[in-house]
Amino acid sequence: MLTSLVSPLRGLARRLLDRGSRARSQPMSADSLAADAVVIAPHPDDETLGCGGTVLRKRALGARVAIIVMTDGAASHSDRMSARELADQRESEAREAASVLGIEASAVHFLRLPDTQLVGHEAATLPRVIELLEHYRPVQVYAPYHRDGLADHVATARIAHSAARATGAVELLGFPVWFWNHWPWLRPVAGMVDPPRERLRKSLSGARALLGEFRVHVDITAQMPTKAEALARHRSQMERRDGDPDWVTLADVAQGDFLARLLRDREIFARSVLR
Repeated sequence: MLTSLVSPLRGLARRLLDRGSRARSQPMSADSLAADAVVIAPHPDDETLGCGGTVLRKRALGARVAIIVMTDGAASHSDRMSARELADQRESEAREAASVLGIEASAVHFLRLPDTQLVGHEAATLPRVIELLEHYRPVQVYAPYHRDGLADHVATARIAHSAARATGAVELLGFPVWFWNHWPWLRPVAGMVDPPRERLRKSLSGARALLGEFRVHVDITAQMPTKAEALARHRSQMERRDGDPDWVTLADVAQGDFLARLLRDREIFARSVLR
């Protein structure tokens, strides 16, 4: 009986939270959309998942946009492919995706830190990020939401906040990626299933954050086909290598719920004014 109620309850909760989120957030202003920006991504593909549509709108308005990719992404399929080969492939894919988003190769920077280990490299990495922000002097910095779930994402958010403050950026915009890893958005993900009490805590915390912190959005309806094209360039994450049935893709995560949340008609942000 309880199992038969889960799906309808999930659907109702999603609709109510979506409705509340849309009512409480405001569209990004024209001036903000036209502002120069730097996107700081924990892994190759987060730049497209989190704010690819926004980048497309910015580039159409003539804004200068650069991307910093923090880690090499080599842990995504470490059981199926050598770390070095996968890191090289993911870097190449990220360059292709950036090109689709309208960003020239010279404005894409790879720090090549070890995937899943960014927390241990924060102090050493911050000066490198500050140096790049000083070069571009962006008005806005985009990075994962500060409670985005995965350790690399949270560490990237901390680095981005410190670097943006140090270099005089006006706005820090946090985008959700693994933030969605709680009920009602995602079905349980293999290897990431929390105890019931923790699942409830994440669900309530996520609902509060969605309604209270993500107060800015960008309509990307017209940009969705191009965002999807850019994401498709991350082939190691979107396609099964050589038809390997055990090669996990983003479409496999939470039975498709993960991509469904990130390929929608708008991108949302938690905005912090830094000065």
